[in-house]
Amino acid sequence: RLSGAMIVGIPVVMTLLFGYAINTDVRDLPAAVADQAGTTASRAMAAAVEASGVVRIVERVPDPATLERRLAAGSIVVGLHLPQDFEQRLVEGRPVGQLLVDGSDPVVQNAARALTQVPLQALLDRVRPAASVAGPDQAAAAGQAAGGALAVRAYYNPERRSPVFIVPGLCGVILTLTMVLFTAVAIVRERERGNLELLITTP
Repeated sequence: RLSGAMIVGIPVVMTLLFGYAINTDVRDLPAAVADQAGTTASRAMAAAVEASGVVRIVERVPDPATLERRLAAGSIVVGLHLPQDFEQRLVEGRPVGQLLVDGSDPVVQNAARALTQVPLQALLDRVRPAASVAGPDQAAAAGQAAGGALAVRAYYNPERRSPVFIVPGLCGVILTLTMVLFTAVAIVRERERGNLELLITTP
């Protein structure tokens, strides 16, 4: 019965572990926003970032220093800072804000970096309705803004080294496998030596 349970149970547990617990789909990361511009376009930018599904805005804070404190405390994973000159940056084609990311997990960091490609053309049209008939310089600025909306600042693992989080996870998996193996070997060995029957008949 024990062998049958192990034959069925261990593959089921491992399938659940590798299939569901180890999940590389990053969704609903807790995030905070420091919107110092306070304009319609900046609020639309925060909404566009949240609409991606990667982050979920749980708090709004007054300044980027508070974002850093929240990251250090572990209450958020991503912080979005939109400066006071948000609309000017938008028109000039510069990065309109900054993403502060807890980079201890490179998977999370890569998912947050994907947020830098949020389309800005709708926001640019909101700020400057005549952008469609703008000159070549303004059109180039719009294209540059659309190419990279946000600058990324990674904390704790700026080099994006995978062993920082892979090695601790593998320790748990390897220990689970080896402990099951050693337990099975110990039971078989005790039975071969006759000790198991001795233990069973002992009061």
